[in-house]
Amino acid sequence: GSYRILSWSSSVDSETGIRYGCATDITERKLTENKFRLAEDKYHAMFETSQVGMALCKMDGSLIEVNQGYLDIIGYSNEEALKLSYWDITPKEYETQEAKQLQLMNDTGRYGPYEKEYIHKDGTHIPVLLNGSVVKGTADEKYIWSTVHNITELKRADERLSFQASHDSLTGLVNRREFERRTERLLSTVI
Repeated sequence: GSYRILSWSSSVDSETGIRYGCATDITERKLTENKFRLAEDKYHAMFETSQVGMALCKMDGSLIEVNQGYLDIIGYSNEEALKLSYWDITPKEYETQEAKQLQLMNDTGRYGPYEKEYIHKDGTHIPVLLNGSVVKGTADEKYIWSTVHNITELKRADERLSFQASHDSLTGLVNRREFERRTERLLSTVI
């Protein structure tokens, strides 16, 4: 045997006094509800604990829901962040790139991955890698679901490697390869 979950309803016939009942097997519905509840709990746990920034915003860019990873990148509290749009934290020099990504999202339902910067609450610019897609809400409203990676350390490592590739490790001066590259570039502008 197996257990079943039943929904029971009954009524009494006022003339005869006989009680009539109906049982409906709701086992599958309850199992499905439990699966959805578990999936939602997993989603919320992932959302809340992820170091990757996650944001849900309206199509106009106003933020609706953000996780701690996102807040860490921009430096605002949750209450402050939900009063912002991504336009408020995007430097002006990225407007053209943003327009291209929005067009891509309108055409395909997705955008990115692409790099840009966010303006931190303290005014510093934070390099980020964004990726996202359009999701539908309850009344067929469209939203933008984004993941945001802080790539500050990756950029610093890239700068260190670039410096090491073009400078002598003992003196810190440009190495022969870099010296020749700079000389060729300078000569090409003169000639």
